[in-house]
Amino acid sequence: LIRYQERVKPSRLQLGQWYRKLGDAYLGLGQLDDAKKYFLLSMNTLGLPLSKSEAGMIGMLLRHVVRQTSHRVWPQRFRNKPLNEEEESIRHELVTLCQQLSVVQFLNGDPNPLPMMIAVTAGVNIAETMHDSAELGNMYAQLAAVSGFIPLRSEVTHYKKAWRALAD
Repeated sequence: LIRYQERVKPSRLQLGQWYRKLGDAYLGLGQLDDAKKYFLLSMNTLGLPLSKSEAGMIGMLLRHVVRQTSHRVWPQRFRNKPLNEEEESIRHELVTLCQQLSVVQFLNGDPNPLPMMIAVTAGVNIAETMHDSAELGNMYAQLAAVSGFIPLRSEVTHYKKAWRALAD
């Protein structure tokens, strides 16, 4: 088995999928810390690393909030981009990872809301660059729920409407 691994080097996408599947397995077993570890490892492998420092996470969240604002101001510029097959697969994988990480953060009851907020905001930003999908609807629903923690009623209303529009 070791010789086999040395001869075959998986693609970045394949390695990210393997890590995500390990995270899914740990999540199914209720081992949330291990699930989070593999989801973060997969996100890092696929190009969306989560900072370990508080300042880094705040910066990352602010970048994603600015990006989301630009998506809302200029939707035609960011929405439904043409992507090659591998890039679209990577983005689908990242959206799934963002969904799973936010679920793990919620179930863990993590007192630090930053990783969950980053995951949801990044997931929406990534999903909006692809064709409309069920994943985008799910991310809108999650963002509406997370926005409920922040006293911005208009944001909750906006993302609930976007989620319902995709469902119709």
